[in-house]
Amino acid sequence: MRVVLKILTMLRNVILNLVFVLVSLFIKRDDNMWVVGGWFGQRFADNSSYFFSYLVKQTNYRAIWISKSQEIVRSLRKQGVEAYRHWDIRGIFLSLKAKYHVVDQGPSDINPFTSFGATKLNLWHGFPLKRIGALIVPRRKSFLKLKMCLKRLTLIRHTLSLKNAGASWCNSLLLCTSDFSSDIYEKAFESPRERMIKANYPRNEYMLDKIDTIICDRKQEKLVERVESLKKCGHKIVSYFPTFRDTGQDSFFGTKNMYEIHIFFEELAKMHVVAVCKFHHAISIFGSNAANSIPDNLDNLIMLDDKMDVYPFLKLSDVLVTDYSSVFFDFLWLDRLVVFYPYDLDSYKSSDRGLIFDYEEMTPGPKAYRIQDLLKLLSEVITEPSAYRTYIDKMRKIKELVFDNSEGCEKIIDDLIRYSAKKGVMQ
Repeated sequence: MRVVLKILTMLRNVILNLVFVLVSLFIKRDDNMWVVGGWFGQRFADNSSYFFSYLVKQTNYRAIWISKSQEIVRSLRKQGVEAYRHWDIRGIFLSLKAKYHVVDQGPSDINPFTSFGATKLNLWHGFPLKRIGALIVPRRKSFLKLKMCLKRLTLIRHTLSLKNAGASWCNSLLLCTSDFSSDIYEKAFESPRERMIKANYPRNEYMLDKIDTIICDRKQEKLVERVESLKKCGHKIVSYFPTFRDTGQDSFFGTKNMYEIHIFFEELAKMHVVAVCKFHHAISIFGSNAANSIPDNLDNLIMLDDKMDVYPFLKLSDVLVTDYSSVFFDFLWLDRLVVFYPYDLDSYKSSDRGLIFDYEEMTPGPKAYRIQDLLKLLSEVITEPSAYRTYIDKMRKIKELVFDNSEGCEKIIDDLIRYSAKKGVMQ
């Protein structure tokens, strides 16, 4: 049955791709129009939402958000922002008209069948510490070279890709943040460097107060206001944003012992610390039920929905606690301390996703491996923050390695326009 469904899906994709290829030949792309989407069409968050906010509020371009969520579409429309479902007639037509298509996860962030002839960019969602793409299962060098050569043969590449929903994205561009990151992305995504543009992430420009944002989630907005109020009252904000586990073996603060968790939060409360926590959006994909085992009677815990955007909270955080998440690289822009909590480091390296870099060398901050050690570290950081200023030099070196360009949205737009003009209409 699975084989039959797979064949039918491939056949559907081929038919839709051929139909949209033909339709796109008769519709002239509008140089002033941008279509943007993010996270499989299910979230208004991360790089795509900040780039979209910049287009809407700080440029004269016509920007349209494409989503699979009616709730997101409705919320944006209430604010006078153009937004459509991915299979709405109006959404399809405007996607076929827009010259530029921008996502931050993959082609399914919008309607990928409408992208033939558009200039396409994947903003991506973070410089990786953990393995991604082809680096999860390293390929033979000879195979990689052959695949890279085939990708440069346009006719073969397009023909083979028609079975995929994202066929029109096989020649898309990718945002990298430095020469160092382009080395990693070239291997991870098997993408040639000539299809990369270099700029800062839009979300980092937001953290640096360079972007005026659109608020889509009112519940999130109220939580942000609550955190702002707590800070004004003298509370310290510690954010805990861990990554996901492919094995589904996620846990809340590295333990399933409810007594340990209660003691941990009681001690934080004595220090006037409020913890803002969120599991990665992908934990449900990998079958983890860790989010269901969180105590609901902790007064100094603010638990975020997994679809919420962490960056408004990250911006307000005094300390970030994380494990292998790329979020800490962005936090380095704020010159605030990161406490690393790789409670399952050995098993993560050997039995899970694994790491690209040596963990100790690439993580500029103190480490804890048990919840008791984490509590002790946080106590020291909150009461005597100057004791950890020794990490500042290493933090800045890592930031300069990962981000060698502070320019973000404006440069992204300029580079895309230049690339489009150089390559012509059929991208």
